[in-house]
Amino acid sequence: MLNAILLKNEEERDKFLDYAYSQKVMCRPAWTLMDKLPMFNLCLSSHLNISEDISSNIINIPSSYNNKRY
Repeated sequence: MLNAILLKNEEERDKFLDYAYSQKVMCRPAWTLMDKLPMFNLCLSSHLNISEDISSNIINIPSSYNNKRY
């Protein structure tokens, strides 16, 4: 199962990630849109305004808990 949080903007996302990392909770930005990946940069793509907004504001969060502190 993929768990994600959609935040208000990229600044809020980055603050959340910084705090999570400081607490040793491994979160990450959810994805890179395929049309932004180097291997697809010559492929046709459409206007993806909503997808671009979401992709810059969403993070994946852990779906299970591990109490080991590294």
